[in-house]
Amino acid sequence: MSTARKAITGAFWLGGVSYVAFGISLTGNIILARLLMPEDFGMFALALALSELLYILSSFSFSQGVIQIQDEENVADMAYILSFALGILLIVLALALAPVLAHFYSKKIAILFLALCGAGFISLLAGVYGEIGRASCRERV
Repeated sequence: MSTARKAITGAFWLGGVSYVAFGISLTGNIILARLLMPEDFGMFALALALSELLYILSSFSFSQGVIQIQDEENVADMAYILSFALGILLIVLALALAPVLAHFYSKKIAILFLALCGAGFISLLAGVYGEIGRASCRERV
């Protein structure tokens, strides 16, 4: 397969996956908005926005290093360790911010914020394993 064809196929799949993920997220938010009272959905949306602002710091994307330098020894282990350390740092920051959020908003928003940050931590680690799986599949092909 030529490089141009691989690039076009990769762009197609990456774009398709992005659109599917967006559709699932949009559908989930619509369902959530219908199930929750408006003030509850507003609290959830605020906590989600604040946790996403914090997790922008995780855009270093150590998992991409698994793909970029997959031939190096222990790169997957190092990407996992760095992602874990970054996740712990972000959880510590979230724990430090939670009292501030409870003071300015409410205790419920602070609790939701911490729960969403915990989910973000798991997602951060899952990204590394996903890239490890993709890299090993590419090695077989």
